Amino acid sequence: MILETFQAKDLACFVLVVVPAFLVLKTLLTYLFDPLDLKKYPAPSFLAATTQFWVLKETWLQRRSRSIHAQHKKLGNVVRIAPSLVVFNIPEAVPDIYGHAAARKLIKDTFYDKIAGDERDIVNVIDHGDHAQRRKYLSNSFALKTVTDMEPVIRKNFQRLLIHIDTVVLSPDKTSPSAILDIRRWQVIP
Repeated sequence: MILETFQAKDLACFVLVVVPAFLVLKTLLTYLFDPLDLKKYPAPSFLAATTQFWVLKETWLQRRSRSIHAQHKKLGNVVRIAPSLVVFNIPEAVPDIYGHAAARKLIKDTFYDKIAGDERDIVNVIDHGDHAQRRKYLSNSFALKTVTDMEPVIRKNFQRLLIHIDTVVLSPDKTSPSAILDIRRWQVIP
């Protein structure tokens, strides 16, 4: 067998040299050949255009939104922040990106097959007709009138939650059972 001829130092060399070299080469080739044609958009750095590290760093430091906003000021309304991620600062682009006409042109990734399980819901259904039917069932719940009618209920429950949090914070006994926040008690739907 081929593995029997390898010694530990050979395997270590392989892991420490060949694997990183492959990852760097793959990253550079993806950037150079640009299968998504995103090289035309400016990026904050070469690292941002070729890896996810820029986004990861900004997210880790909890300044992602501020950094992206600063990059829009510096580089323009369209900025590439990862190899396959472009962010827009153009309000007129919202219907083109999130609108139903735009969604019809796109096919959902196989990722949705993996998370769906046996039953599909409105989020992970792939067929546009099936999605439209499910959306129709839910549309009344998100209509402006329904949302505005629920506002007093939400406001009342939110006010109750704030009062409870204030009571717990100001209470001298932080270990009492009332200090526990049971989310089921604060449901918006009565």
